[in-house]
Amino acid sequence: MAQTHHYLFDTSGTYNDATGTTHFTNTTGSIDASGLINQCYKSTYDMMGGYNAYTSANPLPTSGAFSISFWLKAWGSASGGGTVFQWYNPSTLMTALTVVCNSSSSEVAVTQGASSRSVYSAFSTSVWHHLVFTCTGTAWTIYLDGTAVTMYGSNFTPSSDTYASGSNLRIIGNVSGGGFYIDDLRFHDAVVDSAEVTFLYNSGTGTQSDYSGGGGGSPSPVTSAFYKFQPFVEAAMEGIHNFGSHQLKVALTDTAPSAANAVLADISEISYTNCSTRNVVTSTSAQISGTYKLVCNELVLTASGAVGPFRYVVLYNDTAASDNLIAYYDYASSVTLANGDTFTIGFNGTTGVLTVT
Repeated sequence: MAQTHHYLFDTSGTYNDATGTTHFTNTTGSIDASGLINQCYKSTYDMMGGYNAYTSANPLPTSGAFSISFWLKAWGSASGGGTVFQWYNPSTLMTALTVVCNSSSSEVAVTQGASSRSVYSAFSTSVWHHLVFTCTGTAWTIYLDGTAVTMYGSNFTPSSDTYASGSNLRIIGNVSGGGFYIDDLRFHDAVVDSAEVTFLYNSGTGTQSDYSGGGGGSPSPVTSAFYKFQPFVEAAMEGIHNFGSHQLKVALTDTAPSAANAVLADISEISYTNCSTRNVVTSTSAQISGTYKLVCNELVLTASGAVGPFRYVVLYNDTAASDNLIAYYDYASSVTLANGDTFTIGFNGTTGVLTVT
């Protein structure tokens, strides 16, 4: 998946993606509300508007196959219908992503005139929900809180001029009696799959990441799937690892590791020429009431030139003679860092990197 634009809405008064490029102009909303993560955009009526023509060198991916993901919560009395995104040109109303709110349930819909492909799924509008709309160019899919939902109504194929360079992409976010809070808005120039949707949804549980090779930017802490290497268990029992004193390190690879991999030589590493130190600092290696926990400090990788692509972060013991492997993290999509970009590996300080009971 190539993520091309990422809007965190954390800096009051600016409407930039993670690269610092402005793609929207604000009308009546504001970035001053407490969001799911840091601040968010609080819409009233017209939220923001922008044209692909404004960003001809890096246009919003709203033609062909693309995906849009964001977190949303209604505010105020919030009843009736609210259009979140709308594409149109001066002569024809084109496509709208709509959330309809009422006292008992909400509808999420993709509409074009009288034709729509929509999902009717009861969910509270007073709490944050994650929505992903994917378009293949001929069909739509909607995900709610990480899960694909049943589609109702008719599907339509976006017309060729729906996303023409002169078409206006308006982000409105209004509902009768209130408006929307919107956070962590991302555009992708491909259809995200279910694993990537899960990653995006999980990333909103306390971290906000920009892990693409598209629009770039400096990622904040990222969550990911954690996998233990099978030979690690034997190595731990036979005295190869001493987490209280050994130096742990991360390796980066774009090739999926095998659970049977045992040592660093089994991993196809990328070049680290432009990457900062990959040494991991152990903060706690101790047991309480018979439960051992390894806790490591957050590690920030900084690029002094191109680094990547990589998708997997492998944790290994750099002190062990054979650089024995411990576990790896799958970030669901390949990452390429440009000069000055950072990539944060947020080891879980609560549950630890690993525990033994």
